[in-house]
Amino acid sequence: MQYKEVETFLELVRTRNITRTAELLYVSQSTVSNRLKSLEDELGCQLIVRTRGHRAVQLTRQGEEFVQIASRWKELFDETERLKSSSLSVLRIASGESSYYSWIAPFLRGFYVSRGDAKVTVRICDSDAVYRLVEHNQIDFGFASYDSYREGVEIRCIDTQPLVVMRYCEHPEPGRVIHPRELDPSREIRFTGGFFAGMNAWHERWFGLDRSCPLEVNTSRGVAPLMEGTDYWAVSPIRMARELARTMSLQIYRLDEAPGEWKVFMLRRRDSQQGNPELCRAFESGLMDFIKQNRDKGEDLP
Repeated sequence: MQYKEVETFLELVRTRNITRTAELLYVSQSTVSNRLKSLEDELGCQLIVRTRGHRAVQLTRQGEEFVQIASRWKELFDETERLKSSSLSVLRIASGESSYYSWIAPFLRGFYVSRGDAKVTVRICDSDAVYRLVEHNQIDFGFASYDSYREGVEIRCIDTQPLVVMRYCEHPEPGRVIHPRELDPSREIRFTGGFFAGMNAWHERWFGLDRSCPLEVNTSRGVAPLMEGTDYWAVSPIRMARELARTMSLQIYRLDEAPGEWKVFMLRRRDSQQGNPELCRAFESGLMDFIKQNRDKGEDLP
């Protein structure tokens, strides 16, 4: 595949209009059509429906499926070109949001400053995406909230955290404890971006088989603003709750009869041939020391 062909296809997917695509790419409409035809010939399938009299472009089923493939291909191509044009070693990281704010970002603040010979790229995504990136050797380190056997992937648990309940409160107090019986399931905001061990069983035990809730958000940072000035509540890893409590008034409760702990897993490919081995070793050992030192400070639960 040629870069300009993939670029043209993705731009057409965004605009759904050949004329507009040609204008944005500074080429003629016939060039757009020729690039798409060349791409279709190479793939052996039709990507768009060509209908006279219709301005909006429609994708075929194969075209819809190819969108994600083309996006990944272009992303890898762009990343490779950036690497070629740079003399810096690149450390590639992907992490779930909670792990990123709890450990990765605080550690990186000092790490990348001390490594003038390196460049660090970080993607924040859900755990499923982290596993895919590791499997396809697109990152050097991944951080996920569950362990799953994948061929050729090393998985190591690097942190466990208790789960707590957070709720908006103008005057929060330390040392508060709450029991699931005191929680109204209709007032829960469900954080769906991570994986809480035993969470479904915990909900079923205390709230019955109906696991529906009025609000679901796939980032824990997105949960907090929805609670401001309300009596809604959410379950969160303790360190994420503390981070959010720095920016808004939250009461953090230790959970009596809590579900299992939140766990953070570090992922690496065993056969990775990319990246700088010395840089990867420095990052891994430095991060482990950072986590141990901060975990050993022994902060009490709220």
